[in-house]
Amino acid sequence: MTIQHYGTAEQRKRLLTDLVAIASISESEGEKHFPDAVHSLLSQWEYYKTNPSHLYHGGRSGDEPFLSAHYYHSSHAKTLVFISHFDVVGIEDYGEYEPLAFSVDELTEAFARDAQQFSHAVQKDIQSGDYLFGRGTMDMKAGLTVHISLLEKAIANRWPMNIVLVTVPDEEVNSSGMRAAVGYLNHLKDKYKWVYSLFLNSEPVFTQKPDDENYYIYSGSIGKIMPGLLFYGKETHVGEPLAGISSNYMASFLMNHLELNDALREVVGAEKTPLPVSLYQKDLKQEYSVKTPYRTAPLFNVFLFKRSANEMFDIFQKEVHVATARLNETYRNLCEREQVEGVGNVQILDYEQLEAHAIKHHGEAKVADWKEEIYTRKDLNDREKSILTTDKLARHCNDLSPAIISFFAPPYYPAVYSEKTDEFMKMIDFIKAESERAHQLPVTNIQYFNGISDLSYVAYRDAGGDGWRAYEANTPVFGTSYTIPFHEMSQLQAPVLNIGPRGRDAHKKTERLHAHSAFVEVPFIIEQLIHNMMGEHSE
Repeated sequence: MTIQHYGTAEQRKRLLTDLVAIASISESEGEKHFPDAVHSLLSQWEYYKTNPSHLYHGGRSGDEPFLSAHYYHSSHAKTLVFISHFDVVGIEDYGEYEPLAFSVDELTEAFARDAQQFSHAVQKDIQSGDYLFGRGTMDMKAGLTVHISLLEKAIANRWPMNIVLVTVPDEEVNSSGMRAAVGYLNHLKDKYKWVYSLFLNSEPVFTQKPDDENYYIYSGSIGKIMPGLLFYGKETHVGEPLAGISSNYMASFLMNHLELNDALREVVGAEKTPLPVSLYQKDLKQEYSVKTPYRTAPLFNVFLFKRSANEMFDIFQKEVHVATARLNETYRNLCEREQVEGVGNVQILDYEQLEAHAIKHHGEAKVADWKEEIYTRKDLNDREKSILTTDKLARHCNDLSPAIISFFAPPYYPAVYSEKTDEFMKMIDFIKAESERAHQLPVTNIQYFNGISDLSYVAYRDAGGDGWRAYEANTPVFGTSYTIPFHEMSQLQAPVLNIGPRGRDAHKKTERLHAHSAFVEVPFIIEQLIHNMMGEHSE
């Protein structure tokens, strides 16, 4: 048996500290270099010196900079996939502590010295000595630490199954890393004739309500989609307001109706998605003048459980029609009161209809050129590109105004969940029993991880149907600067599970990790699960 480097709680803590020290903020140089560091670490293991092809660095192969390491057992097809992300959110909120944000021990000591400035809940955790502070401790370098530790143990003890570790960038933004890793996972499956038995993520436990002390495991991950609207009005001089219609006036009706709209919430059993909110709203007028604004665009965050993109879009469009009917009635009554003709009713169409109208009147080549002008710009993100592409086509189709145009902007995280088969529920019951037996830790299983995760890009169920068609047709940048490999995702079929450590305040300067949970309890639970999958039992 080979000596392990990450087999104890203290060794895992040192590994986590080293991983956190790499400032892998999303879209930063640190994010690009993080997989180099992990690749260098794993390359020192005897197994990967002997089998260097079992390490894959996507960035060195012209792909997204994700990293994969696999352990291959030639006598077995059953395969477990570990999934994690290594990017973290920014550290601007740390203020005077910003230089220590990636130094776990130093920041934890500094917060202990200055504990009086924090809330009672944070002070309590500081005083307990149970928590480690630092950006990425909880979300989610602790999960990667556990995966590396267990991969090492599997290799050292020649566990009779295959294990793939995948750690990816960009989860906090667009999940480009995981979307790219889908193809590599299919490549491994086909090469070795593997059967994927479980996709296991280790995102941290998120509370369901304030002061929630329950420990959760999740048999799925919530979906997220971002519909948007372009309010395309008719400009006029402020001295003649009813000679046109302001896009801000149009937006006021729709925003009031759609924000926190219960019709866009989904309920499965006792679980409810959070209510929809707007994440962005902008008047597209660039300069000040006394001409009324006539182009405004908001984006909405809508969470999903089982609804497809098509189903959600149908509901969204229905609510848009409800609000627009009230807008048209109010505007019509106003024009009658003021004895002016006005500009008539605001019509509703989606991006697919807008693009078809533009092609009919200007030709396919011209529309393709307009779209290319925008999606090739390096100074814009995919959300801005989606808005500006819709705006560009609308401005060349001003015969449509006044109009409200629905579209999607990236990213899209399809909801994913495990079917409650007898076999899967036995697995959940086993986890609960082992956790209670060894650590007196009650485990609560809920269906959906509520923090959004890269599990969304495996076990996709609808590739044979058309549940994603509305997304493809109504996302202006789909197939150019943004894409989702729906068909490849559907080939990665296995149950999904999230087992991660406890912590608090993800994305805040008081982000912290419960050390015993991360370095003792979670590694034990996952190891016992693996032995159970192998048909073994280990104390």
